[in-house]
Amino acid sequence: MKTALLVLMPLVVHDLGWNASNYAVLLFVSSLAAVAAVATQPTIEKATGPFKPAIACCGVVGLCSFFTFSGVVGPSTLSTLLFGGLVTLLTAAIAFVEPCIKSLAPLYLPKHWQGRSFGLLASMSGAGALVANLGGTALFQAYDSPTIPGV
Repeated sequence: MKTALLVLMPLVVHDLGWNASNYAVLLFVSSLAAVAAVATQPTIEKATGPFKPAIACCGVVGLCSFFTFSGVVGPSTLSTLLFGGLVTLLTAAIAFVEPCIKSLAPLYLPKHWQGRSFGLLASMSGAGALVANLGGTALFQAYDSPTIPGV
């Protein structure tokens, strides 16, 4: 999901007519929200158990993804604020899900698979981020090009 966010967000920002400084502020605020979400995760998990936060957060990620990238957002000021809020919430929810998954792994995986599963999760996340950065940059540069159908 983080990969899709990295690829699609610049395209939507481009449609909204944002400049680089607006995009930078959005990324900064989203990063602060992600840090806050991860910091509260142990407390929330301790109070509710390991399953409820993970399930709720997956629902939030799904809803935010749908509303952020479904075309609901238009060029108006309200839509721009809605987009900024949804991206911030989506980034925080994605950041919250990873520790939830990591806390569930020791409950269900044998000890000899736990290290491998964390390594695999980190490798997949890194590969996705690499592909997202390269693909997102290429899409953003080609977005104004007449060779992209439907644009």
